[in-house]
Parts: sequence; C-alpha cells; structure tokens
Amino acid sequence: MLNSKLSLNNPSVMARQLIAKLNDRFNSQFISEFDPTLNQAKESLFLIEGIDADFPLISREELVEAIPHRGDMLLLDHIAWVDELGSRALAVKRLKHDEFWVDGHFPDQPMMPGVLMIEAGAQLAFYLCKQSLPETKIGTLLRIEEARFRCSVAPGNTLLILCSLVKRNRNIFCYDVQGKVGKRIAFDARIVGLLRPGKSHRTGNYSNESCSTAEL
Repeated sequence: MLNSKLSLNNPSVMARQLIAKLNDRFNSQFISEFDPTLNQAKESLFLIEGIDADFPLISREELVEAIPHRGDMLLLDHIAWVDELGSRALAVKRLKHDEFWVDGHFPDQPMMPGVLMIEAGAQLAFYLCKQSLPETKIGTLLRIEEARFRCSVAPGNTLLILCSLVKRNRNIFCYDVQGKVGKRIAFDARIVGLLRPGKSHRTGNYSNESCSTAEL
C-alpha cells in the first residue's frame, strides 16, 4: 500500500516500476526461448516460512565487527536467522532508491548488478565461517559455479539472501547461495572461497599475499 501511494505521488517512481515489470515479462519470454532451464521452477534453498525476516538477529553494526566490508560494499542490512549448527543463514538487503549503482546500472531502469547479488551471498557465507575462525582470517573468492539470474532486482525490493554450507575444510569453504524477492527466486549460485591470513579488519590492513592454489 505504501509503495502504491509513493508511486501515485511520484510519477517517475511509477514509471520505473512499470518499466521494471515490462522488462521482467520481456526477459522471461526471451529467456524461455534462449535457455528454457532458467525459467524452470526452482525450489527455495531451504524452508524460510516461520522466519521473521524483519528481526535483526545480527544487526549491521554487529556485522561490521565480524566481517571486513564497509560503506556501500557492506551489502547486508542484517541477518535474521542462523540455524543451530551455524551452517545456514538468512540475511536481508532492502534496496534503496539512492544505491550507489542506481544512476549507472541503468539510467531510468535501475537493477541490482548480478555480481553484487553474488557478493551479498559471499558476505553471508563469510560471516558463517568467521564464527569459528580467528579474527585474522579473511575470505577471498576462488570460484563461482552454476550462477543463474532468474529475475531483476530493483530499488524498492527487499532481497532475502539464503546461504547453506556445502563443504568446508581448514582453508577452503563452499556454500550454496540464493536470493529471493517475495516468492520469486532472483539468483542462485555455488561459491568457493579461500580463507587466508590477514591483519585485524578493524585496522583496515590486510595481508597482500597472493592466493595459493587449492582444491576443495
């Protein structure tokens, strides 16, 4: 209801919403012809019914204490849920109309870049890793596998980010990540990352050692 009132009072917002809907319909038709698998029904990574996404179990301020990302590149507003084993989590990103990428990606038709969706999932995965790691470890991505982008995500949307552990050893982690807007799946991917030495993230100083080759 609030979004409807804002749209009526602001024609430019209403126009952007209409363009986004038309763009989604066009993309769905194009995708179904180009790669039918992208429009096939995809299940949620895990059941989220009963999870209160508005509840900040881990606030943005607490995230700053746990992971090194800062400013516009901290892509999680809060974490709403973590399972008892610390292997699954649900985080929230509410997209504002003044996000740093809005003016350029794309003018008059803003949509969240896919790489930022993946990055949000990676940040949630690293938070889960950090719960059993010394502070001096940082995470860097090694691979992104089987990434699919199934619908656009625009300012005004709330992106739910799901993360589930696949496998982890001393230095390598692997998680499945997924994004949802309402009941629609926006993206899914598998990420593989390397845990490497680094100075305290509070100082802003990190090790510049090159990534070693590693296999999970």
